[in-house]
Amino acid sequence: MIRRILTLGCLTLTVLVLSAATRAQCNGWRMSSGQAQPIAQGKKAQIYLSAIKPKKGSTTDYKATAEYVDTTGVSSNFGEGKAEAAITGKDFHMKISWSNKEVGIYDGKIAPNGRMNGTVYSVSSPNTKVSWSARGLLECSSGRPRS
Repeated sequence: MIRRILTLGCLTLTVLVLSAATRAQCNGWRMSSGQAQPIAQGKKAQIYLSAIKPKKGSTTDYKATAEYVDTTGVSSNFGEGKAEAAITGKDFHMKISWSNKEVGIYDGKIAPNGRMNGTVYSVSSPNTKVSWSARGLLECSSGRPRS
């Protein structure tokens, strides 16, 4: 009886592990076009992407509106901007042209669950990089749910 319970328990655990591994796989990612999507940038800023739309004829290139919010309460001169993004496999690249004429370059990697992490730099000072992270921005386009 105990052997049967242990065998059933091991079988159930194996199925759960394999099921989680299958859910975590995604053959392609797309940007969510729903509500504004936040990107945490460094310790003091949030970038919100809204009006996300695929570029005409593409499933991996996007355009969006960006808004810079300083979470420390200090006003910033970035304001709003126009974003262009591309997804290639597990790589994410985005360029935001801000209203103050600054241009930010966002490069990152996509984790199996669709979360992204990377670095951003301004074209005017490419050697100064800040970390960023995003969750909820991507959806699996292969039809498999994320874990």
